[in-house]
Amino acid sequence: MFPLGLFRLVAAVQHWKRANDSDLFDDLDTPLAYGSLNKGAAAEDTAPYRQSTTGVQTVTCRPGTSESASRHGDTTEASCITKENDESESIMELVPTGDADLLYADIRTMKEVLAITPPNDPNRALHLNRLAISYQRLFDYTGRLEDLEETVAISWAAAEATPVGHPSRPAILHSLADSLQSRFERTGVISDLNQAIEISTEALNARPRDGLTLVAILHNLTDSLQSRYKRTRYIEDLDLAIAKAREILEITPSGNPNRPVILGNLADSLQNWSEQTGNIAELDFAIEISQEALDKTPMGHLDRPCFATDLAKRLMIRFELTGRMADLRMATYIVGAALAAMPLEHPHRNTTSLTLASLVKKRMDMRQ
Repeated sequence: MFPLGLFRLVAAVQHWKRANDSDLFDDLDTPLAYGSLNKGAAAEDTAPYRQSTTGVQTVTCRPGTSESASRHGDTTEASCITKENDESESIMELVPTGDADLLYADIRTMKEVLAITPPNDPNRALHLNRLAISYQRLFDYTGRLEDLEETVAISWAAAEATPVGHPSRPAILHSLADSLQSRFERTGVISDLNQAIEISTEALNARPRDGLTLVAILHNLTDSLQSRYKRTRYIEDLDLAIAKAREILEITPSGNPNRPVILGNLADSLQNWSEQTGNIAELDFAIEISQEALDKTPMGHLDRPCFATDLAKRLMIRFELTGRMADLRMATYIVGAALAAMPLEHPHRNTTSLTLASLVKKRMDMRQ
């Protein structure tokens, strides 16, 4: 708890709400750049708040679209299996979501299908991959490690059933790498992460035919490389993650709805690079990209406040390095606007309020 105590924290947040009457915000350079945030919707934050090196509580916000894009979601229409007749079927559209009973029913059905499918049937890998995705979604629903273990085991079986050169192999390898990455995140076993990187690289080298599969594989590889960098501080992993993130950006049209997520991931890597090397130019670029991610996120989108929080976090890091008051002022404004966009019942509203309070307190301290 801050020295000012809880009462002062609450007062600081109320101070923000009276910003129009407060001289704390009179010197804000460009309020119109972020004022429209007040019309936005709540962000579905998935990462816990932590104490940053700036001394201000921040959140490493993973927008919902980022998670769905990199893990079994939108861009992973790519967990899409190409059949022998070259028709594509989106496995993700077939697997039910959000209801454990439906998932259990789908798992039972796929097990029955596999029981009557010969080992050499060309569709066996397709069925295995769908079963693995069902178990992955069941794990997302239940959080039980045994469901994730089933996902990994079945994903391995699907990969082994898919010959080298088969058009479905890149997508099936992607699903396997995804499951290994998930298990690493759950257990912290580095060998799973190493295998995820190797398999994503193999999937990439298999030259996926469609752009969605390519983007999904690149996204997973970038995510895994960043995770390993955070664990080992191996700079080559971070360098490669940045290169792959740039590659994704180059093949993603400016109007693509996933572009803000891709920009945000690249900004994360650039921020890490700046912290590792001390090169503030990379941090400047990360801030520029974060701003673009925010600008390209439509008003009312659930992720807009989340992108705003990420931008504020990077502005605070630059403030600590340079003492530039404009960055502190803007970070305060951005977090306040993000808070204003959250409904009262939002699960992370209290922690966002504390983030804002700590920023306001820092500004007060700077004036003393």
